[in-house]
Amino acid sequence: MGENIGGTPEEYTGEIEDEESPEIPKTFRYAIILGSGMKLDPNGETIGLTLDSKLRVLAGGLLAREGKVNELILTGGKTAGADNPSEAETMKLYLLRKYPDLADFPIRLEETSIDTATNAEFTSEMLRGDSEGPILLITNDYHMLRASKNFQNQGLNIEEMPAEEIVSERSSHHERFIREYLRSCEIKKKQAIEVALRGMMKLDPKGKLLTALAHKLRGGGCLSQLFQ
Repeated sequence: MGENIGGTPEEYTGEIEDEESPEIPKTFRYAIILGSGMKLDPNGETIGLTLDSKLRVLAGGLLAREGKVNELILTGGKTAGADNPSEAETMKLYLLRKYPDLADFPIRLEETSIDTATNAEFTSEMLRGDSEGPILLITNDYHMLRASKNFQNQGLNIEEMPAEEIVSERSSHHERFIREYLRSCEIKKKQAIEVALRGMMKLDPKGKLLTALAHKLRGGGCLSQLFQ
């Protein structure tokens, strides 16, 4: 797999194997799942989820099936353009395709945000006055530090659980895939970008500059995922 792993997401989307799951000691009232941008399918015609978004959705669905989450919140707006569906809507469709037994599970969509800072801003507005109880944040490990800081800046008391950890602990097939993915050049590039973006947050704690840049850069191509 190696360097090309990010370009072949369907390799990753096999069924989760029925294996004994590690015990999670609490049930979360909400699990917030962050979108990770959108991408064109290889034929250039259909907008789909990035590999990281699929991983995050699989993780949230697993916890929902195990009864460890009472409600899922999917956050991400129309980052691929106004004529395409939102990240949140696309994530929900993917979730229900992978886990049809969750058809009646409580799911809320936040469809306005375009980057991590606005994921946090608009989700916190959605939960304003109704955020009692433990809240879980699900994103990729490389993204977690900046994401959690954005949510803390909005006054939400969140707990963190990387998507890779949730999924790999529940399936030996996915564990092998994720191990290769975490060694890939794709992840190393994202980790380097995160270091730069965290540095920018020191100068721009509320993320206003990053959000302004995201508005200019969103709309497809490799830059569309930079400010996830």
